[in-house]
Amino acid sequence: MYKDIDELNEQFLKDIDGRGGVYAIFSAKPKQEWELKYIGQVKSSGVRQRIRSHLVWRNKNTESGNSTGSKFDEVMAEITNGHDIAFAFVEVKPQSLRHYVEEILITKCQPLWNYNGTTLNGQRSSRSRRCL
Repeated sequence: MYKDIDELNEQFLKDIDGRGGVYAIFSAKPKQEWELKYIGQVKSSGVRQRIRSHLVWRNKNTESGNSTGSKFDEVMAEITNGHDIAFAFVEVKPQSLRHYVEEILITKCQPLWNYNGTTLNGQRSSRSRRCL
């Protein structure tokens, strides 16, 4: 499955490989406006794997007791309902600021899938999901 995802997203994965930063997941029905669904951060050593995780792995608890945070189920539900999925990525330098940038964007934009977000536990809002 990784091979298919790599082929479909070859240029995007190549462009972000080895770069730490903040990424966003968007959803839209064909010919409709994109809606921000999720904001996440990733260190440079795991960026390709992290993007893949949202496309091929269900969220689960790891040996360390932490959750993978995968949005696989949410992505699949959107696709099943006829939506397209898009990713955006912004490199953050120095990388140590990526958590800060992520938190600011989650606070400002309140994406629907960040209800268990970095510091926004239980966050839900009826506000528009367009912030950028």
